[in-house]
Amino acid sequence: MEDVVSINELKSNPQAHKTFINFLKLAEIKLDSLERLKDDKQKQVYIEGGCGKATKLLREAWKQEALEVELRYSDGKLMVFTKNSAAIETLLPPSCGSEGFQWFLGFYINFGAATEAEYKRAILLLDDPGVFLHPKGHKDLLKLFEQYTQRDVMIIYSTHLPFLIPRENPELLRLVKREEGGYSSVTEKFWAISDKDVLYPLRAALGVTLADSLFVGEKTIITEGITGKILLQGMLKEFHRRNIKSVDLENLEIIGAQGAQKAIYIALLLEIEHLPYVVVLDNDDEGRKVKEDAEKRGIPKEKVILLPRSQNQNQQNFEIEDLFPPEIYAEAFYSIYKEKLVTIEKQKVLERFKEGNDKMVNKAKDILKSAKLDLDKVAISLKILDLISEEKELNEKVVKVFSELFDKINSQIQIIKYWQTPFNFG
Repeated sequence: MEDVVSINELKSNPQAHKTFINFLKLAEIKLDSLERLKDDKQKQVYIEGGCGKATKLLREAWKQEALEVELRYSDGKLMVFTKNSAAIETLLPPSCGSEGFQWFLGFYINFGAATEAEYKRAILLLDDPGVFLHPKGHKDLLKLFEQYTQRDVMIIYSTHLPFLIPRENPELLRLVKREEGGYSSVTEKFWAISDKDVLYPLRAALGVTLADSLFVGEKTIITEGITGKILLQGMLKEFHRRNIKSVDLENLEIIGAQGAQKAIYIALLLEIEHLPYVVVLDNDDEGRKVKEDAEKRGIPKEKVILLPRSQNQNQQNFEIEDLFPPEIYAEAFYSIYKEKLVTIEKQKVLERFKEGNDKMVNKAKDILKSAKLDLDKVAISLKILDLISEEKELNEKVVKVFSELFDKINSQIQIIKYWQTPFNFG
């Protein structure tokens, strides 16, 4: 967008000044109406009213600074100035802004003018947008695209920029690869592509290359969180120690993600790298939904396992802590909090964990709420394992449910060396 253009030039050659013309369109400034005003002060008042409208539209999209756009008239010419009202008060022409700002200003003005300032009901085709924007600008642009899609705008754009890859919806990605003979191939199954250079932006967007990381073994189990990692790893070791099932612990790594969705992001990286893995999710509303959506994100449905149902068949939502009898969880909970909950008897704590169908962690939070204490899930998980290791024989229900879980895991990544199940469950 030019800094200065004469009105005569705008009228005689509008195609050469398309962005400037579109800015006037957004500002609802008509050149004929401007020329009919004889007094320069009247012209300026008319112009300022339009600039207020344009500034309001622009601020909705450009979050980098508190932007103001001003238009001045002098001797038959229109001059554009921008100002960051949150920083300096100096008026600067657009050419003094960063390349990223200049690109964004032109993009937003032209797209707005094409859709009558509604930014909806359109097909938007962009070639490598936001090249000059810094990472925060990329994120803002991606948010703007998400807003447009809610206004019936179809957006197709090419990019090599990691921050312009929608992490929440990787199933929307299509990879374009140049083939021999000058042709290009397009695929939606990006996890099946072997060319790592083509996949680099996606890998960078989702995180480190896990194949080169110290946090991945030959076989990987991904859990929703750190307590899932602790308890699953602890029970695998316990089964191995007691010779219930011989587990290949040396070549196994368990990763605790930060929620079900983050677990899928990690799985996607492993899928790209063609590494053996399985995802273990809580059997609750979120876990079931993520499992249902996993396949369209590039994760084979058999790679996502929900926790098997354990003690209470009426319990609709449960986490890994619920795979243990309430007596064990209550004992671990009371051991951690007995000094801070001096008014609560151990038997009442046990009764509380036995009643109802809510998750153990929710019951624990409810007990701690009155004392304004936070739940330390890690400490309780470690204590549960201590209690389990002290038992002469494992509870049959615990063996049964974890055997079922380990069998499902084994079907995907073969963690069991040989089978020895001394329990007969009928």
